[in-house]
Amino acid sequence: MVGFKQFESNMRKRGQQVVKNAAEAVKKVALVVDQRVVEATPVDTGKARSNWTANLNGPVSVIREPYSPGQGGSTGAANIAAAIQQATTVISTAKPGDEVWISNSVSYIGGLNKGTSTQAPANFVQTAAMSGLEEISSLELLE
Repeated sequence: MVGFKQFESNMRKRGQQVVKNAAEAVKKVALVVDQRVVEATPVDTGKARSNWTANLNGPVSVIREPYSPGQGGSTGAANIAAAIQQATTVISTAKPGDEVWISNSVSYIGGLNKGTSTQAPANFVQTAAMSGLEEISSLELLE
């Protein structure tokens, strides 16, 4: 029979495991959402893709120039890689309790999400968020 002290110790360990696994789940989901939204963003000069920025505990309002400037989508892949690398670097530092924000401050991102570009369907941001929900459903907090 397990005594109260052993039971308490077991519950404490389970609680710590849940906190750790939840923090890792946040990271996994954030990375999925970031990758999907960056890849889905229509591209011309690379500015919209380059401005998907991950940050901890609040959004970023700074607008950056494209990581790799181009025209007609010529540097699309390079901007995808750089934007995802930025997010990976930030998200990997998240600690339990941190909020991961993925934001884009270019003035026209809302229009792109409404379907003003023929390169992406309307609501590509919401579709990326739904990918995060799908990822959550496959994760376990207790093993």
